[in-house]
Amino acid sequence: MNNGPPQIDAIILFQKLYSLDGNRESFFNSIARDVVVDVTTSVDGKYNLTNVSRGQWYLYAAIDTRSVLTEWLIPLNAQKSGQTQIDLFNDNAVNIVNRQ
Repeated sequence: MNNGPPQIDAIILFQKLYSLDGNRESFFNSIARDVVVDVTTSVDGKYNLTNVSRGQWYLYAAIDTRSVLTEWLIPLNAQKSGQTQIDLFNDNAVNIVNRQ
């Protein structure tokens, strides 16, 4: 790995592991034991992560439709109290695939 920030190393590792498997469902089944919280967004795209232990985590999010796959892997520093807002945009996505 390079000497960049830890989030860069994690993104590079994620992309390499994902590309080795080639099967998205199989890949996510293999890492399911490491998932801390799993949520689905509301109709307006909002979500809340609750009961996350304090510490350094990565937020993985994806939109997977017939026309596009967009994925994010964003560093998250969970504090003892308070709220952290994370906005997902194309600019901070780690993978965007247009299928049409």
